[in-house]
Amino acid sequence: METADHGVSLAELAGFRAQRVVIQAAPTWKGIVETADDQEAGLIVIGSHRHGGIWGHMVGSVAAAVIAHAHCPVLVVRHS
Repeated sequence: METADHGVSLAELAGFRAQRVVIQAAPTWKGIVETADDQEAGLIVIGSHRHGGIWGHMVGSVAAAVIAHAHCPVLVVRHS
């Protein structure tokens, strides 16, 4: 939750209205997409943990599934 709080702070400093939402869901991507829909989110920001395969090399599997199923834009942020 510390990382999410930091992300909210950064978004607010940039002029966005942001909130941290904590959910438990399986599969994880589906919970993220459903929560974004319920909250009428204008953007999903998600971290990436790079996994195998060509697409997985660019973004993690959860991020890739969120991108594929979300009804709003998705911003993937790579941990540096």
